[in-house]
Amino acid sequence: MVVVVCIFDSINIVCAAMSNQLPVFIDPLRFAHRGQTVSGNVSLQGMERLSSYLYDNDGEVSVTLEFGVDSQEVCYMSVALRAHVHVVCQRCLQSMSLLVSHESLAGLIKSEAAIERLSSEYEPFVVEPEPVLLKALVEDELILAMPVASMHLPEECESEVLDNTPLKDEPELNPFSVLAQLKGRQD
Repeated sequence: MVVVVCIFDSINIVCAAMSNQLPVFIDPLRFAHRGQTVSGNVSLQGMERLSSYLYDNDGEVSVTLEFGVDSQEVCYMSVALRAHVHVVCQRCLQSMSLLVSHESLAGLIKSEAAIERLSSEYEPFVVEPEPVLLKALVEDELILAMPVASMHLPEECESEVLDNTPLKDEPELNPFSVLAQLKGRQD
């Protein structure tokens, strides 16, 4: 498999083919016009915003980015991520392994004004003039893919699952029973 690695000088982006390495930066519009695919692994180390969701930063993310232009001349970027991460179970507060798998399809646009013209099949991705830091893009996509609250399956969790059903021995309390007693005193 050939992966594109980009090196930036003061004027141009020079792309070189290298195996088993991802580029540090990508130029989404240029890659779309060339129909390029970028694939490889990105370390979770250094993803500071994502680290607040994780138990630890160990591991890697498998990334595949496919760029192209559709029949309506819309440049697009298809993102596929897969990672095994360690998160905190919100029930027992212990570490647990979680498979995060995420796919998205983004329409590449140059300004927010173009969002309205973008087909509903695409998520809008506003492309800035400067190249995109690939690790930041991957981190953003992973954050979007994270569950709100991660929990072990009940049979795997070290915490006792609370049963909220009322006990049969307890009489049901009527909130108006005190008023009934007061009314009885007045009679």
